[in-house]
Parts: sequence; structure tokens; C-alpha cells
Amino acid sequence: MLNRFKPSATQLRVLFCLLFLGVLITINVLFSSHIYRFDLTSDKLYSLSPSSKEILNNLDDFVTIRVYFSSNLPPHIAPIRQQVVDLLSEYDIYGKGSVQIEFHDPLKNQLSIERMRELGVLPLQLSVIEKDKRSVIDAFLGMSIHYEDRHEVIPIVRSSVSLEYTLTTLIEKLVNTHKKKVGFLFRPGRSFSMGLKTIYGQLSPHYELVTLYPGNSIPNELDTLVVISPKEVPEFSVVQVERYILQGGNILFLMDTMAITANMKIEEVTTGFEALFHHYGVEVSRNMVVDAQHATAPFSSGYMTYSLPYPLWPKLTRKQFKQNHPALGRLHSLVLPWSSSLHFRDAHSSGLTKENLVFTSDKNGSLTGNINLSPRRRFPMRDQDPQLMVGLLKGVVSSFYDHADITSQAESKIVIVGDSDFVLDGLVRKYPDNTRFLTHMVDWLSLNDALIDIRVRVRGEYPLVSLGSSRLFLLRLGGIFGVSLCLLVILWVRYIRRQKQRKNWKGSK
Repeated sequence: MLNRFKPSATQLRVLFCLLFLGVLITINVLFSSHIYRFDLTSDKLYSLSPSSKEILNNLDDFVTIRVYFSSNLPPHIAPIRQQVVDLLSEYDIYGKGSVQIEFHDPLKNQLSIERMRELGVLPLQLSVIEKDKRSVIDAFLGMSIHYEDRHEVIPIVRSSVSLEYTLTTLIEKLVNTHKKKVGFLFRPGRSFSMGLKTIYGQLSPHYELVTLYPGNSIPNELDTLVVISPKEVPEFSVVQVERYILQGGNILFLMDTMAITANMKIEEVTTGFEALFHHYGVEVSRNMVVDAQHATAPFSSGYMTYSLPYPLWPKLTRKQFKQNHPALGRLHSLVLPWSSSLHFRDAHSSGLTKENLVFTSDKNGSLTGNINLSPRRRFPMRDQDPQLMVGLLKGVVSSFYDHADITSQAESKIVIVGDSDFVLDGLVRKYPDNTRFLTHMVDWLSLNDALIDIRVRVRGEYPLVSLGSSRLFLLRLGGIFGVSLCLLVILWVRYIRRQKQRKNWKGSK
């Protein structure tokens, strides 16, 4: 009989390792052209959105993305490079050959530096500590996107979270040369430079912003009109606004019916839009809303500045947002200081549908008349139905004024907020989600849905959920006695098992 070969244990282990490596290599080769990433973030911040994939699939010519990153990046910035590489690898895959990625280290090629200066990518000075010495280095963190004979530039990549929106928007801008226009209707004497620089910086790279004042004609080519804190707007200007709406224009009203003067007094404001709003079936109340769910506000006394919880600054969270709305889907909070509530009533314009977008918590209140603004006073609040803070009118508007030359009308979207202070520079720096609310709304009113869901993926604020006193008491008890009780239970179970084992052992004897 032939002796059968019996491999030793060592040979079996070597064979198993070789087979395992072979399987890994085969899988790697078969799936090298596909990307499989597990994004465990709640908003899928690190996955390419379906909208970006659709835009990349529809490219009819080559798009070249050139990345200018220095190799001497300090440790706290170096992770951005890998995040950018991961994101661009998805652009490369889903572009299916239409997207070409190039990486350049400017410090190794003087020609690259000269080309970058021509494009507008300038070095960023960073402070680093090496060998217990602080020094300043020049580093590059820029990108350029090229399509045919046109190009766009990202001078500095500060974060990878919002990079997808910026990249996809610039690609869309290069492919479709038409840049959408957004008009801002200010009070006389007001402009972006007066407290709205942050909003301007967020919107100007993506839109052509048009500054308007009462008396100016409103261009028909505007994609969206934003009316900020109107006061005593003359009737002929209101007629111009309605004319824009009737022709299918989308509009965002930021309304103040109660204003705060320099010496912290209350002043009632007549906007000029009261009759038009009444025709549309909406009223901005002459009140100030207080909410048990509120933010902190800064106050000063002499040379001291301090922050106190302030019920006149309602802080509205996801529970108070309309679910599944494109502009609110991934927004986490909105702070509306000294804001007024809205009321929907029976409209004379029958073609409009009304939606509640943002409302207060169940414990709220309303102040009218000569209001005491002191943060140390007691604010009347009780459990009641939430008050509406942001509303939407949508549909074909029936005109309030006579527009005989307009023969056909188109569907419009009108968003109304009972506050305008929330977009001021001081507020948006403290509460960045306020900026996102405005930019998301402008996007929703101006763009198709293809780019909106990318914009709203930007990481926002996650406010802590307030717990009641009873739940806090139970949590404290659990922290004090919970661990001890768990140890006692484990010891008791081990004791019972040992007793059973001992009885079984004695019985077997």
C-alpha cells in the first residue's frame, strides 16, 4: 500500500496563510475599481452624495482637479490631506474617466508656485513648534478646477466637510456658465457692510448678489429676493415686490415688527407689507416670543461682560423643525433673538398652500406692549400650543394690486421669518447654524434639488438635550450605586455557580 502524505501542523499553518493571502489579493484585484467606505456619521458627511454622483456622470468633457498641498504641513493640519485624497478618489471613480486628479507639491517645483500665484492660490503662513522653537512656515492648501478654457480656484481648503459642496458647485458652475442671482432688498442706508459680512462671504462665491433699495425696480432674472428688516416701505415698492412674486419669483422675508433701540427700548415697526400679507393670509404679530428652550445672550455692566440664559432668544432644535424639508433636514438649531410669531389666517389669495416650517417648544409665552428686556426678570411661560416662527406660502398668487400687463402667472415660494437679527455677524459667529439656515433657504429657493442636499450636509451644532430633574436624580443614583449593585450581582451569580459545582462534585463521589 502507498503511504499517504500527512502534512505536519506547521505545513498546514503555512498553507492556510498562503491561501488567505491569495484570497485577499484576488479580492483586491477584483474590487480595485470600486469604493466601499463605511460612513457611520448620522448625516453621512464623508460619503459622496447622490447629487454629486449624478453631476459627475453627466460630464461631457474632461474636468481636471489640481491639488496644491505642501509636504511640510504641521501635524494638526496634515489629516486634511488624507481626507481630501479620500474624497477625490470618489470623484475619480464616479467621474468614470471624465475627472482627472493631479497632486502637486509646490515646495518641490518653483514652476508650480508661479502657476499658483497666477491662479490666485497664495501661501498660508502657519505657526509650528520644532525642537522647542516656534517658527512660521509657508504652506499651500489650495486647489484649482479646470474645464475647457475656464477654471475656478479654492485658495485654502480649511476643512473636508464642506469641500464636496464647494467642488461640485464649482464643477457645475464651469459646466453651466450661468450664475444664479440673489437680490437683497435693504432699508435705505443699509448694506452688507453693516453687520452682514459673514452672510455675504458665504453666498458671494456661489451667487451674484444684487443690492436693492425701495424704489429700485426688481430685475426679473433674479432667482431669489431676500427682504431684510423692511421699514415703512412705500406702496410703489411693495407693488414691485408683488410683481416679482406674480412672475414666479421666490422670496425670503426677514421681518421685524418690534425693534430694539440703542438704549434697549422697544419700538414698534411698520413694515409696509401689512396689507399684502393680510391678502396672502399671514400676519407677523407685534409681540416678542419667549421660550423655555433658549440660548444665552451677552450683557455688559460697566467694564464687565457676562452671558446669561435669556428666554427672549428662543433656541429651536430639530424637534421644532418640519421633518424632511430640504432646507432643514440636517440643521440642528436656530436662535431667533427678539423674534415675533406668525399667524396663518384665511387668505384672499386662494391659490396658496401654507406650511409650518419652524415653531417653538410646548412651553412658551408672548410679550406685548412696553416689554421689560432685563434678563433677570421672570418671563411668563406656560405649557401651550407651539407658536409659529417660520412659515412658507407656496403656489400661484392672486394679485392684491393691479398688474394688468401680467397675463400669466407662475408658482412662487414665499418664506417668512419673524426676525432679522439672527443673521447679523455677532449672532452667526456665536451660533453658526443661523448662517446655515439662511444659506440653506437661499439654496432651496434658488437651486434645483441637485445641490441642496449637498449644502445641508455641512456639520452643524448638536445641542445637548435638557433632562428633567427626576431623570437627573435617577442618573445620579445610578452613578453612585449602580456599579456597586452590578458587582454584587456578579459575585452572587459566581457564588451560586460554585455552590452547584460543589454539590455535583460531592454527588459524583
